[in-house]
Amino acid sequence: METSPPKTLVHLAIAGSPMGDLVIGATDRGICLLQFRNDDESLETAVNGRRGWGSMPEPPVLLGCWLDGIRSTMTGSTATPDVPVDATGTPFQRAVWDFLQTIPRGSTASYQAVALGIARPNAVRAVASACANNPVAILIPCHRVIRGNGDLAGYRWGLDRKRALLAMERCGGVL
Repeated sequence: METSPPKTLVHLAIAGSPMGDLVIGATDRGICLLQFRNDDESLETAVNGRRGWGSMPEPPVLLGCWLDGIRSTMTGSTATPDVPVDATGTPFQRAVWDFLQTIPRGSTASYQAVALGIARPNAVRAVASACANNPVAILIPCHRVIRGNGDLAGYRWGLDRKRALLAMERCGGVL
């Protein structure tokens, strides 16, 4: 008899931020989902397609502290939040996401530089795909990845947000 893997229990919430509402998913191990919510998007729509998740009725004990860390990072008062990330992805995606977390605040790297940084120089398009599928915005800073010519490339939550995040990081100030 086949058994299904146990469901990951996730507490889902919407919280305000300086750049609009955030959809947050948290397990007891950390933040597993952090996305900007479109104005007309429901919580259910924002997390549509997340398989293997079950509902955690009560938030993890540290969720309030984690939210404070995320907000302080977005306002520039904290360079690197002390927030655990519990994102799941393929080994390739994890390698890309781990590398993105090494790009210093206020800096950028090209998709090619990320591909070279993970020792996969021919995987530039796959790096772009891993960035686009990043489940944890801000904490896994895919907004710091740009085109080789220095232009901003697509950002799942809009180029205006990407531009604002980079500007905030560069000046270290409040949005």
